[in-house]
Parts: sequence; C-alpha cells; structure tokens
Amino acid sequence: MSDQEATPSRASLLAPAVTVERHKGADLEASEYRRFCDRLRLPVSAEAVVLYLTWVSEDLDESGRAVRRRLARLDLAARLAGAPPWSSDDVVRRFLRGLHRERALGAGEARGEPLYAELVHVLVDALMRPTATQQRDRAAILLAAQTGLSSAALARIYWHQVRLRRDCAELSVPPPPGRQRWGPSVVTVEATGGALCPVLALRRLRAASGQLGPVFGSTGGVWDAAQVLRAVNHLAAAGGDVAAAVARVSVSPRQLRDRALLLVGYGAALRTHETTSLTRADVVESDEGLLLQVAGRKEATAVPHDAGQPSDPVAAWQAWTREAQRQGQGQGHEHPGEPAFLVVSGSRIWRKPVNEQALNDIVQEACNLAGLSGHYVYTSLRAGLIRTALRADQQTHDIAAHTDLRSLGSVTRHLRREHLLSRSVAGQLGL
Repeated sequence: MSDQEATPSRASLLAPAVTVERHKGADLEASEYRRFCDRLRLPVSAEAVVLYLTWVSEDLDESGRAVRRRLARLDLAARLAGAPPWSSDDVVRRFLRGLHRERALGAGEARGEPLYAELVHVLVDALMRPTATQQRDRAAILLAAQTGLSSAALARIYWHQVRLRRDCAELSVPPPPGRQRWGPSVVTVEATGGALCPVLALRRLRAASGQLGPVFGSTGGVWDAAQVLRAVNHLAAAGGDVAAAVARVSVSPRQLRDRALLLVGYGAALRTHETTSLTRADVVESDEGLLLQVAGRKEATAVPHDAGQPSDPVAAWQAWTREAQRQGQGQGHEHPGEPAFLVVSGSRIWRKPVNEQALNDIVQEACNLAGLSGHYVYTSLRAGLIRTALRADQQTHDIAAHTDLRSLGSVTRHLRREHLLSRSVAGQLGL
C-alpha cells in the first residue's frame, strides 16, 4: 500500500463530521454558485465568489449575516472537495472587510453636499493662495535684500512713488521726518528671474492691495514700520538667506494645518470624531503614502501618495508636522499622544485638538476662499471620496472597507444619490 493510500485526505476526515443537512446545504449553495458562473461565463475563482456574494447582497437584498452564511456554505463545499476555503483568499477577505451587519444609511437628506476630488483640490489651491499680508511681507524682504533699505524707509513709500517698468522698478523714497529739505532719493530695483524677483512681488502686491495709499501700510496717517520690521527681521533670522526668509512668511501655520486636514481627512474618509481623536502616533509614513490607525476601525486605513502635486497628502502632512515640531522645540521632545490637528491662533500653535465645530468652520472658510457656494460641512469630504470612487467604478466592497461603512447598502445609498445627478437632464447634457 502506498503512502498516499495510507494517509487519509482532509476531505475524507471532514466528511463524517458534517451532518447531512449541512452537506446538503453546501451542495445546493455550490450548485447555485456554479450556475451563476455559467450564466456570466466566469471561471470558478475568488473573484467570481466576490461577484456572486455582491449580487446576493445588492440584487437579492440579503443582509450581511445572510451573505456570510452563504460564504460559510461555499467554504464547506470547498473543504469537502479537498480545496482551501474561499474565505482564506485575500480577495474574499477584502470583500468581508466591507461587509458589516449593521443597517445602512438612513433615507433622509445628507448633512452636506459632497466634496468631490476636484473640489478638494480647488479648496487646497484657495487655502494656499498667498494673502495680501503674505505678499506684503514677501515684497518687503525682497526689496530689503536687494536695496538695503530699512523697514522705516520702506514704510514711507506710497504707491504713487513707485514706477513699475518691464525690467525694473523705480522707488522714490521720502526722507525721514525733519529732513524734508533733502527731497526723496530714487532707488532702482532690478528685475531678477524666478520666484524671488522683487519687481514681480511688487506687481502682485499692487494687484492685491490696490494703487492708493502706502505700499506697506500705515496707521492714522503716521508711518508705522513695525509690521514691515517684523517681516524684514525674518531675513536676519535666516542669516541673510532670502529664499528661506521668503518661504517662512509665504505660508502660515493655519494654512499648513488646514491643507493637511483637508487632504488627510478626504483620503481616509474620516468622520468628525475620528479626526478629533486622531493622534500624531496614529499616522505612519510609508513608501506608498500614509497609514492611519483610526480609533474604532478594525484595520489601518491607507492614504496614497500624490507625489509632486499640490494635493499630495504626504507632503501636506510632513509640512504641518514640521511646523508643529518647530514651535514645540521649547517644550521638550515630541509626545506621540499629541493630537494630529491642533488649534492655531494667529501664528501660534496651541497643544490642544480642534473641536468638531472648528472642522466645519475650516471647510466653510475654504469654500468661501474658493468662491464655492453650497452647503458643505466636514463630512462632505467623506461623502465626496465615496462619490468620487463610485464615479471611478470602484467595487462596492472596496469602498465600504476603506471608508469603514457599516453596510454595503450604505454605498448603494450613495450610488443612488449619485445617479440622481448623473441621470438628470442637466447631468446628461454635461451641465
């Protein structure tokens, strides 16, 4: 007798332990599955099992528990045939991640309109657009670096004393008070290439602030060099490095935080309470992007790279954490349990998390900056990712698994709402 004949198979050992009813149920389920594959001309595979279970869930409207019972019967049929169970396959396991037993979304109206991927990119662009104050500080640093003018001299210049030419700018700098008899001195500013051109900075500042009054502002008709001095001091703090000084005043901590919050919140489809409870240690950087250990979710949530783009969530997260660490140097080493998104007041970062209402305010302010009308809240990011994935024909169970939805029916609810737009007259006309 050969070794193969002497050693019984797992299937032969399992068969006597299975009741007649379970054996019959497994055979019936396997037959139904094969008929499904035959109708669609599909080979018997893990992908076909996922399609079969998705059809059962969506078209037959069976609950998640009933779908799992069907899968258990298919697993038993596979074991009895001497094959590994279907539920051990990675494709089927990913399907199970999105298959929960709780009820789907309610039939009521959504709290806010969805922010699709393209709208999130518009919001990020609007948030990172330099403000008039940032443009003023950039121009002050670049002019001080090229001309050597003091902050007091820069503060005395009015727009009617600035002549912008194609390759240069001429500044008629008024003398200090009490020395009016000497008259203004003319300073020529040469145009240089690249983003650090002082003439280009002046043009942008004039477009943002208008052509009347002082170039860098004054209070009550009295020249006030304090604000200009604060900008120019960045040049000294950077050791004369113009690029570093300009970079320091070109973006605020709040802009860095809001950009990271929008992109990470969108990419991970975070709920409001998940965002406020997220800590710095919950976000891990990897070669593929960010990996978030979100409290309450069974598995980590991945946010992929968008390398080289303004919408890259990894670059946004890194810029925000660098700024938070820079401001926390005087308070000792970084604490892993520190909230991921902190309160920002002016240019100062406070070591406490943003609250849920602040999240809605951040989204609404970004919409106002972008000129985006409509009712948008923080959960609009989550709804927008789901709708964007549906537009890209992502599989329902993948969407449910990534967004931690409690039912495949919740994705279907979003799909129906999306069809209301795409199948409308305006949607069919491309409006």
